[in-house]
Amino acid sequence: MEDYVNAWDELKFGQSSASTDLQTAKRDGDMENYAYYSQEKAVYKAASSMYKKMYDSMKKASDKSLRTMTRQLTVAAQSLMMTYETLSLQKDTLTKQVEVYEKALNLEKTKQAAGMSTAADVLEKENQLLSARSSLSSLDENAKTRILRPECLPILPDAVR
Repeated sequence: MEDYVNAWDELKFGQSSASTDLQTAKRDGDMENYAYYSQEKAVYKAASSMYKKMYDSMKKASDKSLRTMTRQLTVAAQSLMMTYETLSLQKDTLTKQVEVYEKALNLEKTKQAAGMSTAADVLEKENQLLSARSSLSSLDENAKTRILRPECLPILPDAVR
């Protein structure tokens, strides 16, 4: 794009020079040079106009492409943050669930010691706790593979990294 701007500037300068030479030829009464510089000025003006149109067209396309890319990046960042928030809420829920199952297991063990519960009841609570811990571990691994990739880190909050 810069090359087009530079070329356009050179053409405008050539047009200005031809205009100055045209005025000098007119003032001096040199009709041959007047005709020559008049044609040269017209050529520079046409070329300059063409380059300006090409530049404006390219700039418009470039601006549109930049806006589209910005929109796409914004949507991707929003999606990433929504995924992060969802995973964060799921992790909080599973962490609380593990705490509840730990307390339920301890209570069941106490009940078993008092003769109010069976080994099967304790085993059931242990299985629930293991399942909740497994889900939490799986979620952590999932978060690492889905969100904590190096290309995602610049967008995530510092607390996550």
